[in-house]
Amino acid sequence: MLSSSGPFAALKFLEARPEPNDQDAALEQIHWHWLHVTMRSLLRDFADAGSWIERMRDLVSDPEINRPDMVDFVEAGLLERQDRYDEAFEAIDRAIDFKAARRTIQYKAHLLTLRGRDEDAYE
Repeated sequence: MLSSSGPFAALKFLEARPEPNDQDAALEQIHWHWLHVTMRSLLRDFADAGSWIERMRDLVSDPEINRPDMVDFVEAGLLERQDRYDEAFEAIDRAIDFKAARRTIQYKAHLLTLRGRDEDAYE
């Protein structure tokens, strides 16, 4: 829907659906928040996107979930969309320190290329 109709239509679609609750799987709840952060940041509603990041932080603080790297990854994308590259690097580095996954490492390489550091991105 995002690619065919854009972020506003995708956000309206999300808002028309019930939000996951405590009965739903934790990862489902986290992904729901991730979608909201993405749509809002694409619409440049950074304040609201930031509030969804904080809601994600509350979810991952649960010892059963323990995935702060997911929040840091999403936050890095939000910061990049605001041209706050240094802070995006800090967020993605926190994610990598917690769990060095392919997606986080590739995203750091992406940030490096945006900063003209292509050689560092290859490493």
